[in-house]
Amino acid sequence: MTTKLGFIPIRTTLTKLPYPRLEDRRVIRTKRLILQPFYEDAAKDLFPMRAQQEVMMWTAQGAPDKDLEQTRIWASQKLPPHHETDFNYVISVIETGQVIGAGGTYRRACELGWPAIGYAFRKEAWGKGYATVRY
Repeated sequence: MTTKLGFIPIRTTLTKLPYPRLEDRRVIRTKRLILQPFYEDAAKDLFPMRAQQEVMMWTAQGAPDKDLEQTRIWASQKLPPHHETDFNYVISVIETGQVIGAGGTYRRACELGWPAIGYAFRKEAWGKGYATVRY
């Protein structure tokens, strides 16, 4: 049996570049999470997630970061001057302050014509409904 996938036409407008400066981006709060723009020491907070094979196997990299320096190199691409074409956030749990992930737009216009959105959460945060929360 062959299944043919169809597409629904969508009329949209891409945001203008450059994106707002990091310091001008607002912090997003839900009942359980805080999404804040990337910051200078984000690599230190995100390394525990980026060191997990179960998380990183789903990324373009396909493997965990070997050390904190590798995470720093990755995170530096989210800071000025690179922040003008990406819109990414570090995700923390309000109750504990623990950083559990990162997400945002990593490609302004993907194959379908609108921004590609990606996210990753520490394995310990899986199954708690964080990725399906309404903002």
